[in-house]
Amino acid sequence: MLNIKTILICIILACTSFAHNEHVPHYDYKSIASIAQYLYPNKTKGMKIKPLIGGFSGDRLYLLEINNKKIVIRIQKSEKSMADRRLEWFCTKTASDMSIGPKLLYASSNLGIIVTEFLEGGPPTAETFAKDSVVVMLAKNIKQINNGPIFPREWNAFDYIKARMPKNPDKKIKSALKKLMKIKQILQAANFQKKPCHNDIQPNNLFVGKDRFLFIDWGDAGMSDPFWDLARTSILFGFSAHQEKIFLTAYLGKVSKLDQSRFFIMKQVFFLSIAMTLREASRNPDPQVLKCILRAFAVNNHALPREDTLATMADISNHALKVFLEKHEKQTFRQAINAIKRVNANTE
Repeated sequence: MLNIKTILICIILACTSFAHNEHVPHYDYKSIASIAQYLYPNKTKGMKIKPLIGGFSGDRLYLLEINNKKIVIRIQKSEKSMADRRLEWFCTKTASDMSIGPKLLYASSNLGIIVTEFLEGGPPTAETFAKDSVVVMLAKNIKQINNGPIFPREWNAFDYIKARMPKNPDKKIKSALKKLMKIKQILQAANFQKKPCHNDIQPNNLFVGKDRFLFIDWGDAGMSDPFWDLARTSILFGFSAHQEKIFLTAYLGKVSKLDQSRFFIMKQVFFLSIAMTLREASRNPDPQVLKCILRAFAVNNHALPREDTLATMADISNHALKVFLEKHEKQTFRQAINAIKRVNANTE
């Protein structure tokens, strides 16, 4: 890996070779130029830099075309802690080594930079999963992550969602928070095993390979409840009841009543996550992600009361909150919670 002195030398050499790209901030351009000079010495003439947009992480992504190659440079946001930077590097390297992520070309926690190969093609859509075999492939790839090397931190959806709630919540959000913390308490009492999880599986973080899916953006990864990965995947790709059955069977083998209950509860928790994430977002997320969310509502019999094309982020956020609160009062929710409570009783 590069040290700071080497980086400074590379910057001086690189900046004499490239025309400044007006779409790239000067401070990012210098970092990209130095990385290019290091990876492809004396081959940087005519390189092209293009910003990539999508997601909520706050990191800045760039596509670099150089020496007939395409690479992706992720510049982590400055407020990201050193521990979080190292974690993302570790997880990106792990995915690269396991062949379920793009090849890692360079990383520096000190500089907050991760460089990987560019993945051709686009993210999967609901239509990608028309064949059951593709659903099975995704389930097996997620299981590969969950059974892989231990990640050096814990992560849970409940604290993630709570951190995104407004400082002065209204009555509905206060009610949702109270219900969320109760669910957290019940699941923690059951002491389910935590596993390495991606925790942010969504269209922009997934690519379809020839015989596997490839995962990117490991900023939220950690030891967590694997049913969070399963639930959010099912919702964001609009899995039907049939697809969910194929998905869970491929992941679990035999699907128990308890498995079904954990999956159901985490789906409801993810609806609340949608509500708080969109409420907090400072800019519109990728249209493909919103399209998946709208489809998820429809597939789960919670279609928005207005046309999808007219729905705003506020509409979707409020609708997701409504779904969570209404589901919490249903018999199916109580049955799922009671199934998990019985695990608690058996462990006491």
